[in-house]
Amino acid sequence: MTDDRYTVLVVDDDEDVVDLFEGWLSDQYTVKTATDGENALTELEGVDVALLDRRLPTCSGDHVAAEIERRDGDCMTAIISGVEPDTDIVHISCGEYLVKPIGKTELLDTVERLRQRARYDDRLAECANLAAKRGALEASNPRAELERDPEYVGLCRRIDELRAELDDLTRTFDAEDFQAAFETPDFRGGSRIQQVGWLS
Repeated sequence: MTDDRYTVLVVDDDEDVVDLFEGWLSDQYTVKTATDGENALTELEGVDVALLDRRLPTCSGDHVAAEIERRDGDCMTAIISGVEPDTDIVHISCGEYLVKPIGKTELLDTVERLRQRARYDDRLAECANLAAKRGALEASNPRAELERDPEYVGLCRRIDELRAELDDLTRTFDAEDFQAAFETPDFRGGSRIQQVGWLS
């Protein structure tokens, strides 16, 4: 087990479910487990993805998801529950909602989707920050001078690398409307129009 592996927290009051999910995930990820809400909250440090049942002893999965969002915006959350979703899920802090029973492939695919979304968010934030710096430089300095400056050239190169990575990541999203919703912005200032399937 290597320290650089993603860490997944599995939380369910059914120990058989915890053991099953841990077995499915442990080949690819470091896995932490808990069988109630309070213990889940003590296991959050270093967690990249949390898989939560809604009905937990001590405090609900909904509460744990809200606490994860409050404490650590970098941890992605999925609810995996026997409770069918209702409109109340609008108020739950989660990136996925799955109804039990689920299989190994669906579980692994869900974790990978959440990882890709987290990576997208990180790269998008970095790209936006660098683009703002480039905009400030270009507003105050002649372009010809900037293009001779290694720092500016490196900044532009990094933005291009990030944009390419963001485009690659959007291709991993599995629905056309989902991909369109996450379409990489054009950080060069031009408009970028994408027809979204669910609007047509």
